[in-house]
Amino acid sequence: MCVFQLSLEDSSRVSDNHYKELVNSAISDVFSRNNNVEQELAYAKAALNYGRLAQDSVGVWAITGHLASSYANCRRWEDAERTYEAFLGMPIYDSTSFVLRCISYAKDLIRSPEPNPHRSIGILNEIIQSHPTLMTVEGYCIYAYDCQLLGEGSIADDIFRKLELLNKQQDIVRLWRYRVQREQGQYEHALEDLEKSVLAQDSIVMASLRQSLVRAQLDYLQAETKILKNGRELDKQRMAFLVLSSIIAICILILLYMRKKKALTKRTEELATLHHESRQMLDLQNVQIEAINVQLAEKDAALFRLRKQYASIYKARYKSLNDLCAAYLLPNKSRQKDYVYQEAMRQLDVIINDDETRNKFMTIVNDSLDNIIDKLRRDLPGHKELDFIFLMYVIAGFDATTISTLTGYTVGTVYTKKNRLRNEISSLESEQRDFYLEFIS
Repeated sequence: MCVFQLSLEDSSRVSDNHYKELVNSAISDVFSRNNNVEQELAYAKAALNYGRLAQDSVGVWAITGHLASSYANCRRWEDAERTYEAFLGMPIYDSTSFVLRCISYAKDLIRSPEPNPHRSIGILNEIIQSHPTLMTVEGYCIYAYDCQLLGEGSIADDIFRKLELLNKQQDIVRLWRYRVQREQGQYEHALEDLEKSVLAQDSIVMASLRQSLVRAQLDYLQAETKILKNGRELDKQRMAFLVLSSIIAICILILLYMRKKKALTKRTEELATLHHESRQMLDLQNVQIEAINVQLAEKDAALFRLRKQYASIYKARYKSLNDLCAAYLLPNKSRQKDYVYQEAMRQLDVIINDDETRNKFMTIVNDSLDNIIDKLRRDLPGHKELDFIFLMYVIAGFDATTISTLTGYTVGTVYTKKNRLRNEISSLESEQRDFYLEFIS
């Protein structure tokens, strides 16, 4: 790690962005192995930035996949999802790395607070179809866990039986089988697999420690042999060298610690400043959004008033026709009645002579009011054409007596039918409901 840190410090004195990309990427990998997720993410971001500056398409592709996994390790799920999707949209430069990153994506999809087994199993199916030989044991374990989450427990059990026959990476198999059995409620079997998995992991750690101890003992014996052969003078020189090396190492560590502490302090101050500025920007956006909402409310109110005014003007268009019909139905003034009758019949000719002229009048009403008749037909699919003809007369502004004359209904029937249709329209879950009711009063 010290070598990488020194390389990073040296990179500040050079302009080779590709070199800086490689150093930051290597440091991010080291922090990933040591589960320092915050530092892993920070150096992965820096590596990606230098890779873009160096126009290293292969490096950018690889680091984008690593950055997505880093976001997931930091539980920044939205950033992880966005970065994974960007990675999947890039050209594939290495099939093995691509498959391993896709498996990590599938795993992170079920690790998130809102697991998405459908998307996870879809990604694994694509890997099985396109790169079946590169599918890993853990990939099949994740597939089984997805099946369990989707209610396909029998498929999950069958996958684990086949994996057990392969006898590969059994510690991973037991860990995922424990999770499946826990979901199934088989707590005794789940506990047994969990204990075996923990023991297997402990044995791996102990084996690594034993190997390290053997190597250390071997080095020690070789050094002791060399000291015995070279005598006391060589022993003194070696001790002096060790002391000097220790002092230098301690000085380097102290220097690195001070620089790291200073960098962290500076980073903390920068983050605090960014947080303050982001809060200010958020407050400003909230004020702007509130102002926009007020403007929209005012516009909606103005639009409502304008539509009512339009409805009133539209009905006034047919008021003269309605007045003539009303005058015709008066019981006196026979000469005037004849004149009014002739005039009313002349004006009503477009809607009472035959189906063609009545359809023409319906077209006029429909086109004048933003296709209101067509919209009523869509929202009232169970009604006959006579109902829409009746609604056409109501929308045009004819009163009950005139509609009675035009349709052959009694005046009482007109009122009853009109109220029934208005109540039905009032109960519609349609965005045009208020628009209809403005004309059906």
